[in-house]
Amino acid sequence: MSGCAGGSKSSEISDPCSKAPKWYDKRKCPKGYLCGFGMAKSGDMMTAELKAQGFSRANLQSNLEQAVSNVIEGGLTEYEGAQDLEQDVLKSKFRFSVAGLVSNAVVHDQESETCGGKNWYWVVTKKDLDGVDWNAQFKKAAAEMPEATQKFIEEIDDWSERVERELGY
Repeated sequence: MSGCAGGSKSSEISDPCSKAPKWYDKRKCPKGYLCGFGMAKSGDMMTAELKAQGFSRANLQSNLEQAVSNVIEGGLTEYEGAQDLEQDVLKSKFRFSVAGLVSNAVVHDQESETCGGKNWYWVVTKKDLDGVDWNAQFKKAAAEMPEATQKFIEEIDDWSERVERELGY
C-alpha cells in the first residue's frame, strides 16, 4: 500500500497517511464471521501494531456483545414472565463470557505503512461464528443468575439455533 504516494489524489485526503488498505472495510467481512477493525499510528512500529490489535479486538468484542445480547433479549421477551428476569445482570454476565471468545480470535489481516515519520498499522480480527457454542455461553452467563431466574431460563430451548437464525447464519 502506498498511503504517502504523491499526486493529486493524496491532496484530496486531509491526511494522506491515514488512507486504509482496500481490505480494511466492514463490508468485506466474510459471511459467517464478525469482524473487529483497529488502526493506530506511533513513532514505534511495535507500539502501533499492539495498539491496532487491541483496538480491533475491542471492536470485535463490542460487535459480538451487541449481536448476541440483542438476540438473547429478543428471545427472553418472547416468553411469559421475561419482564421479571434481571436482563441487565444477564447481559453483564454474558459480556464476560463473550470476552473469552474474543481472546481466542485470530488476527487475520494486518498491514503497516511508514509515512510522515510515523508508523501506521491496520488490523482486522475475525471470529468464525460457526465455531461458537452459543448455548454453552448462555448457560455460563445464566449460571450466575438467581435460582428462580435459572429455572425459568432452563425452560427456554435451542439458544444456539435461535442466535444463528437471528444473526442470519
